[in-house]
Formats: sequence, structure tokens, C-alpha cells
Amino acid sequence: MVDALFLGIAVLTIVSAIAALEMRSLVYGGLALMGTLGGIAGFFILLDSPFVALFQIAVYVGSIAVLILFVIMLVKSELIFQKKEDPKRRYAGIGLMLIIMISFGALIFNSG
Repeated sequence: MVDALFLGIAVLTIVSAIAALEMRSLVYGGLALMGTLGGIAGFFILLDSPFVALFQIAVYVGSIAVLILFVIMLVKSELIFQKKEDPKRRYAGIGLMLIIMISFGALIFNSG
């Protein structure tokens, strides 16, 4: 039961983290960030530390992410963020992420 719950929270956290990075709208990206931070609070609940989970929700989801959303909504984002589309950067980022994840996996696998 705990394994299935962990898997569900992990999928939710990873999907919302990817959505926070890939959303075109900054408001939806901020909401996805709130989902990611809420998923991390779910991990703390699974680790039997409800105080840290509530602190995570109160400080990060309740304060930091809401502050980011208010700043995004109050400031004209078109003037701040001039986005340059470059497909090579996306593929370079995906490749770098895969290299880092494989390195961490090899490090963890070889240390055990």
C-alpha cells in the first residue's frame, strides 16, 4: 500500500515539476510548482514527519509559490521575459539531465 502511494506521489511530483518547467503561461507554471512542492510534502508525510510536511505546505506552497504568482500577475511579464526559442537548448538540457541521472544511478548502485 505504501509503495503504491509512494509511486503515485512520485509520479505526481515529477509530472508537475516537468509541467512547471514547460508551461508557456507563467501562471500555470506557478500552479504546477505548487503541485510539485505539495508532492514533496506528501513524501514527508510518508516518512512519518507531519510537522515538516505542514511546514513545507505553509512556507513553500503557502508563501513562496503564492508570492511568485502575485509577482507574475502584477508585473507585465512580456517586458521582463523576452524568450528566445532555440530547439538545440531543449535537447541539450534533456541530454544533460539524462547524463546526470545515469551518473547518480551508477553512483548509488555501485555504493550499495
